[in-house]
Amino acid sequence: MVQAHANGQPAIGTYAWNEDAAGYLPTVLQVLTLDDSRIREITGFVDPPVFPGFGLPDSLPAQPRQRRT
Repeated sequence: MVQAHANGQPAIGTYAWNEDAAGYLPTVLQVLTLDDSRIREITGFVDPPVFPGFGLPDSLPAQPRQRRT
């Protein structure tokens, strides 16, 4: 997930692993509508080509897994 903004509202770009691309590709832009400090509504846009227009990368590189202790 990557933080973004859409029409002055907080948004989240979500990405999913794609084996062929060896990285994470965009899936859904989720826009949060707030009511004071609570989330009133979440609107999802399943339209990955719009990601760059919201300042989101069109892919994320693979990152090595961190070892849990």
